[in-house]
Amino acid sequence: MAGHNAADRLGSVQLLRWMRFENVIGEFWLGLWDDVETAVGQAVAPDEARGSHYLEVPCRVVRGLVRLARGALDEALADSEAALAMADAWGDGHTPAVARAFCARALLAAGRRDEAAELTGVLLEQLRPGLLEVTLGADFGVTLVELGHAAEVLDGKSLAPSRWLDALRALLAGEEARAADLYAEIGSRPDEALARLRAGRRLLDAGQPDQAREQLEVAVAFWREVRAAAYLAEAEPLLAAAGHRRFN
Repeated sequence: MAGHNAADRLGSVQLLRWMRFENVIGEFWLGLWDDVETAVGQAVAPDEARGSHYLEVPCRVVRGLVRLARGALDEALADSEAALAMADAWGDGHTPAVARAFCARALLAAGRRDEAAELTGVLLEQLRPGLLEVTLGADFGVTLVELGHAAEVLDGKSLAPSRWLDALRALLAGEEARAADLYAEIGSRPDEALARLRAGRRLLDAGQPDQAREQLEVAVAFWREVRAAAYLAEAEPLLAAAGHRRFN
């Protein structure tokens, strides 16, 4: 807040824009999804004449994830395409990986598996050493799993140890409940919910409805809060199958 006030006092539009973009990712993790959509919409639209901003890539990715979860597939695809075009134009840092990961996720949701697989292959080849980009969360893990990749796909990438990497490896290894617990420790509620959905499905298939219900109730509660219609359509039937008492 102090930084924002200082930027406002100095009249620095560029600095204010940078700080607003940075806040979006935290708002996504906290479940403040209406704020995410409003902030990205306000920050992007008026500045098209002045060109894209470096942080616009992860922010379009985050807004795209919100749109995907809420069932706005066409809008999510539009964000993914814009983010990828900007990331390739910048060609800097982790932004190309972030953009490709989300674009592949959106393409999978649209049934365009071959395109998703091609993008993911490029991403894995070009994955940079060091800390895993924090926006490569559970959605990236789900993409890898659905494309048939195992945890070994990350071997030899020189990725630095982190809870984000531990959670991703747990997802790829089929340890979704452990991944969800790690995302909960990190504080990313959307990543936790997605991992708990997959944990619930696995436990239900294994004939463990009580344990499945524990996982699914957390996911459904979060997605009801953020109005994630697409994920609710997937999770609520599983919860009903696990014998859940309906929410009021």
